[in-house]
Formats: sequence, structure tokens, C-alpha cells
Amino acid sequence: MRITAALPYYIYSTKLASKQLTETPTTPPTTPSAETPVHYDSTAAAVRALLADADPRVIAFGEFHPCTDPPTYKTAKAYFAEEVLQVLKDEGIIDLIVEQILNDPLIIAELDAFYADNTLAIGQTTTPTLWKTFEYYIDRQDLIKMLNKARELGIRVHPGGMTLAQAAETIHNSEYNSSNRALRDELHLRAWNYTDAAGRAAVDHFLEGTGRVAIYNGAKHHNLISPRIFESEGGTNYGEYLSQRLGQDYMEVELYPVDGLRTLTPFRQEYHGVPNLQEVTPENGVNLLDRGQSHILLIN
Repeated sequence: MRITAALPYYIYSTKLASKQLTETPTTPPTTPSAETPVHYDSTAAAVRALLADADPRVIAFGEFHPCTDPPTYKTAKAYFAEEVLQVLKDEGIIDLIVEQILNDPLIIAELDAFYADNTLAIGQTTTPTLWKTFEYYIDRQDLIKMLNKARELGIRVHPGGMTLAQAAETIHNSEYNSSNRALRDELHLRAWNYTDAAGRAAVDHFLEGTGRVAIYNGAKHHNLISPRIFESEGGTNYGEYLSQRLGQDYMEVELYPVDGLRTLTPFRQEYHGVPNLQEVTPENGVNLLDRGQSHILLIN
């Protein structure tokens, strides 16, 4: 069975880690009832403009995972690989944490080999553990494109996902999309918590130093707008944690292909911060919706 990684249309609640936060939290922005997008010719131009006015230590890029196999539109990963990685390189950001790279010694060793040999391709025989995990992603070819481009530019990709053992319990479990609602809910919530903890730990490791780091994951794991729909206790993702810890040194940029958003229900469009999709969609290029620390790029 092929896992799509798309969550069903209902609400989860999780808690922030117990780590004490001493800085004043940043108030998450709300979705305005009316807004005027800023237009750019390309995704790269929009990201360059955002970084021209800010110098965040952590910049989180988010997507909604595609739900059709194969994807029926150009995915966020493709735009990220083709346009955004070069911008990060130009900005001196050379470390990238990726949710869909699971955290396991075998995978880390395969990534080391991949970076040590520029001719090494990701595949069933060359990187067998990594390849096996990629089989669960319907946009796996764009994920490979991202890794290849990152290596070409000298950007090091780091695991940002759960462990292989945790994946076996959840996203690789044959019951992950079970018709048994209670079981499915439990597995999805456990996967959510594993991913949240893994992403937070990966970022915390880099914050021990002085450099800057980028993250690429499902927007639900860091988005400061989406949790406003949830009835949560202390926050539902590590975006709130990073916002509290770093203030304006944290930025998030959601990469939303319009053709993909149109495949979602109105609830999911609102969940991703675009209840007004028809009013803010660009005829072509990219429209930027600026929501404080949160920035939504609508790509057409």
C-alpha cells in the first residue's frame, strides 16, 4: 500500500515540549478578511525579497503534501529545488533540515556517501535504506531533485524526520490509513508528535551554534496560522516554539502551488491560511501574502 502522508480532515491537539521559554511570545497573525497580495514574477524573486528585509537564523519552508499519485501539478518541492535553493546558497545558508529524510544511522551514512561522491545517484542499490523510505512519498522524484540540487550547490541536507522505528509504527504501518477511525486517528497523532519532536530537536542542535539553517517540511508542523483552528494546549507545532524562542529571528514561508490548493476542500484551504483563494490567486507568477512572521507564496 502506498502512503500519501496526507492527514484526514479533522483536528489534533498536541503540547509543546516542557522546555522553559523565557522570551515574550510573538502573537500569531490572523488571516485578514481582505488583503492585497504583493506580486512577483517567480518564487525565487519572492524569497529574495523576503530575505532582503530580514536575516532570520531559522527559515522554515512548508508545503501541503500532495494527495494524488502521481501529483497532478508542479509540486512545492519542485519549485524549491529549481528556484529557492539557489537563493539560500546566495544568502549563505548551507544547512537544510528535511522532514522526509528520516533519522537513522544507516540513512545518515548513505547521505554521507552521497555527498562524498558527486556521481553517486540515490537508488535502490546505492542508497537502499533512503530509497526504501522514499517509496512511501508520491513526490519522491522531486525530493530526489531537491537532494541533487542541494549537493550541486554545496548545501548539506540533514534528517528532520522521525526514526525508522517510529516510522514503522506509524507512517509505514499498513494500518496508517485504516478504515478503523480510532486506529487511524491514533497512528496519525503519534506520527504528528514524532515529527514535531524530531524537527524541534534538529533545529535545537543548530541553534547551539551561530549559523543559520533552513527547514523544509509539511506546513502543519511549523505554521503559525493553522494552529489557530485547533483547540490546543500550549501550541500544536514547533513553529510556535521557535517563534517564542527566536522572535523575529524566525521566519516561515509556505510554498503553495495554486493548482494544488484547488484540489483541497474549503476547510483545508482555510486550514492553510487561504480561505480567500479565489481573491488572491495570481494570473501567473507568485502572490505573496504577508502575515507577520508567516509568509504565504501562492504559485501559479
